[in-house]
Amino acid sequence: MKSFILTVCIATLWICAINVPLSSAHDIDEKGKEESKNYEKETFLGDWGNVRSKLRDQGIRFEVEYFGDVFSQVRGGVKRAIGYAGLIDLEMYLDGERLFGWKGAKFSVYAIDTHGVSFQKNVGSVHDVSSLVAPDGFKMFEMWYEQSFLEEEVSLLLGLYDVDREFDYRPTAQLFLSGAFGTGIDLSGSGKNGPSIFPVTSLGGRLKILPKPDLYYQLAVVDGVPGDPAKSNGTHIKFKKDDGILAIQEVGYESVSAGDSINKAAVGGWLYTTPLEDLVRVDAKGELIKHAGTYGIYLFVDGTFYPENLKPVNAFFRIGIADSKVNEVNFYMDGGVVYEGIFDKRPNDLIGVGWSLAHLSGGFKERQQQNQINEADSEIQLEVTYKYEVGPGVSLQSAVQYLFNPALVKDAQDALSVGLRLAIEM
Repeated sequence: MKSFILTVCIATLWICAINVPLSSAHDIDEKGKEESKNYEKETFLGDWGNVRSKLRDQGIRFEVEYFGDVFSQVRGGVKRAIGYAGLIDLEMYLDGERLFGWKGAKFSVYAIDTHGVSFQKNVGSVHDVSSLVAPDGFKMFEMWYEQSFLEEEVSLLLGLYDVDREFDYRPTAQLFLSGAFGTGIDLSGSGKNGPSIFPVTSLGGRLKILPKPDLYYQLAVVDGVPGDPAKSNGTHIKFKKDDGILAIQEVGYESVSAGDSINKAAVGGWLYTTPLEDLVRVDAKGELIKHAGTYGIYLFVDGTFYPENLKPVNAFFRIGIADSKVNEVNFYMDGGVVYEGIFDKRPNDLIGVGWSLAHLSGGFKERQQQNQINEADSEIQLEVTYKYEVGPGVSLQSAVQYLFNPALVKDAQDALSVGLRLAIEM
């Protein structure tokens, strides 16, 4: 019944939107951006003597990136502390048509190495201070094959797949360092081992339909328990009878015309069939009751407005709702604005202000009360960030975050954190 309701909601919005003049959906390999990339001006190691451009023309593209976050908990939270987390991205994309003559075929291999410590324990919150934090280790993150049909109006992807590469993806929000601005906490905090997103992905498939070049519908079905919950390191692909599936679908549009007010807008719904434990309710044996999965819906808009005598300002807003029986966060909102080129002599620098609100479910609050932990209704996080372009492919980004009502740890206080991110695109 739950899946039927979600399908009807999505289908209704789909039908209503079918005649709206919109724009193309987010391309999984960002083809337009990569085809026009100037390696000498946009990467740290340049074009390798024109080798990278020649390989790209033949259908082979490599990407190597490094991200490192230093964060200091300077006030409140659980304790004052400083820590570091890093991420190495290794990606290879193959164009099947250029390489083998397979029209509409694409391949991707994507590995990551994560290292460092978690900052979340110092804050004591459901919010993550840094989006880079993950258990130490090297793993295969994505490995998929995508085939398009009907002049790229339909595509099918199969393999190890990161759901938030395409779902719940808000371009403007990607600037911020907090993990909350990636996938909304209502979705990222769901499931037995999280959904198929960073840092653990699972096998599955994704169908995308473009009835017009400017309108998309997409559906993904993946293993409901990515990786191995007992082993955080390495790549583990296991299928168990009670894993169930995660199904997520989204309909949306995305502008490709300069000067449009709406860059991207979408509505989505997700559903687990994985058996999940209730947060507090128990059966006659004193064991937590199990529910037949969980579900949620979300919507977001990412746009640009044009103040008089100023450069355009990008902004975003998202709202999501999740089943309260098994999810710690049953309502989530975030939003923010980003301004590019605040200083005339530094046209590529970015400054952003973002906020997020995670409302805690009744079951979660009851469990916290039983453990004599803070009884907060909601956590609220504010972030101010500035990204400074050092040179080709290198940037430094500072951030100040303030978190109200951290709810995970007893006696945690409102927390002030400051951070710095180094990003290098090789």
